[in-house]
Amino acid sequence: MTNEIACRFCGGPTVPAFDAVDRNHRLSDHAFPYVACTACGTVSLAEVPDDLGRYYPASYYGMPESPDAAVARDDNAAHRLELVRSLVPAGGSLLEIGPATGGFIELARRAGYDVSAIELDAACCAFISDVLGIPVTQSDDPAAALSGQHDAIVMWHVIEHLSNPAATIAAAAAALAPGGTLIVIAPNPRSLQLRVLGGRWAHVDPPRHLALIAPEAIVAEGARHGLQPVHQTTADEDARRSNNFGWAGSFASFSTNGPARKVAGLAGEAVRLAVAPIERRGGRGASYTLALRRPSSPS
Repeated sequence: MTNEIACRFCGGPTVPAFDAVDRNHRLSDHAFPYVACTACGTVSLAEVPDDLGRYYPASYYGMPESPDAAVARDDNAAHRLELVRSLVPAGGSLLEIGPATGGFIELARRAGYDVSAIELDAACCAFISDVLGIPVTQSDDPAAALSGQHDAIVMWHVIEHLSNPAATIAAAAAALAPGGTLIVIAPNPRSLQLRVLGGRWAHVDPPRHLALIAPEAIVAEGARHGLQPVHQTTADEDARRSNNFGWAGSFASFSTNGPARKVAGLAGEAVRLAVAPIERRGGRGASYTLALRRPSSPS
């Protein structure tokens, strides 16, 4: 049966990878099978549940009370803004796909970018529109919702949630202005953690993560639409934070008992410290940051 399951990213053939349970939010004890693509290396959820929405309860996002609170609760926003600044000058058009409660785009607006967003969750869209005053399109299909021309399009740990990620890359490429940059941060299926932990890896996050896409697969898809890689790493601040959560979260989920969970978490911390030098090299980090640019003029 698994031989008939196509890769969620490239459509290639797959083989069974592992089964995984929702250990992060514990909304179900169902074991979700994942498959690995033999063509591009992407790890895909074999079958998306019909009731996927219930795995995103209201508490999944939480809602800040003000623009300042939205920025303050996003402790990744500042270093991600520095990354954007290094690639796209302030003043340009920046679209974020999947901003949740909008902490990053609010900070980017304060830095001088002309910001907008595409977001699935209705409550998040209302907050972004009504409280932040930022244009937002509510859609569960970013590929269809993308329009206009943008100097930057960013997806921070979003592409793994999308039902058609390759179509989103294609649509994003078409919506980039000449010289524009697409920036993606996502869990790394080439990571040391996935090799060691398999289906117990916290970043598998079933069934919310539909596909853990290999970075080289995104580079190849981008190239088909005229994009060139200009930045790639698994050793930046995002990767360090992903490494920390990956070990601590995975080990803590081994038990629901309070004291045992604490001991497991400490064991995860010990492993993290021991393997940190290894994870910083060879593309082994728990997440990757990838930037693809549309050339300013035809090559």
